[in-house]
Amino acid sequence: MQLLVNVIYNIARHSKGLMKNKEFSINLSAPSMDKESEQKGNDSNKFRLNTGLVNKLCNCLSQEIVDDTLVFKLATTISWLCFDQFNFTLFIKELANLITDYSKESNEMINNNLKLIQDSKEVDGESKSGGTISVTKIGSVDRDKVQIDLLNEIESASDYNGKLQKILNIVEQLFEKALIETAKRRKGKSQEIKEMSANKMQNGDFIDSESREEVKSAFRDLFDNKELNSLWINVTEFLSLLNEIFATNSAVLGPLSHRLQPILESFFIIYKILNDDEAYEFHKKGKFLKVKDTKKSNQNLAISKIVSDGEVPN
Repeated sequence: MQLLVNVIYNIARHSKGLMKNKEFSINLSAPSMDKESEQKGNDSNKFRLNTGLVNKLCNCLSQEIVDDTLVFKLATTISWLCFDQFNFTLFIKELANLITDYSKESNEMINNNLKLIQDSKEVDGESKSGGTISVTKIGSVDRDKVQIDLLNEIESASDYNGKLQKILNIVEQLFEKALIETAKRRKGKSQEIKEMSANKMQNGDFIDSESREEVKSAFRDLFDNKELNSLWINVTEFLSLLNEIFATNSAVLGPLSHRLQPILESFFIIYKILNDDEAYEFHKKGKFLKVKDTKKSNQNLAISKIVSDGEVPN
């Protein structure tokens, strides 16, 4: 696998100049290639893929044997291949399918954990009334044992893989590329770009607001996903119930919180794409310039509010 990825990466790296499509535009409708385009046989068309190849490349991202270095090379290769509008549309559609599949997998796991928690909130025990005893009302020793048993049960029933996060990292790269290419296409038409280009204080090339809205509008459909939205709601409920049950012993949640990180970071990526315009204002040599620390603090506060409100980010 490593050898194959390296070969594909090197071929794409040396050929990326031929892949660029001067007519790049955001269009997520079903891709097609008319006869005239096929007959031209230009260099860009030589790198056009079919659905099967796109599917295989995207699925490689979720393989356990693919480490972070290989994921980076695959992601970069996909980004280069998406210089061609035809490939771009195919990859977006395949990534949308994978977002649904991996959200569904994570949802099933979180739902199972929610059931474990709900079942444990009332523990069968001996009482005068013959009823059930709430976890929060039993003695401290018994409560600790119940909590640890519950935590162990959740841990053994969970598989917090990073598939969804990997796919959304690719989506973010494609989003950034689409922003840059769209702004380039609009450069001669946008008064906003002309004004910013004349500003010598700027540190890089400017992305105008109309280009951002055009690209965000196209990518927003990727996140208008029933499974993804359900996952956000279930994760919020899951974390809320854990905080309720382990209110007096929150330190034990550290390892579980760390394992949940890939899922949580997936929603940070979505929030950033749809809401953090300042993160995508200026770019230099294809890389977006980082926002100030004050902006990052404001973003974290905003996300914290979303979590507390239990709303789906959009």
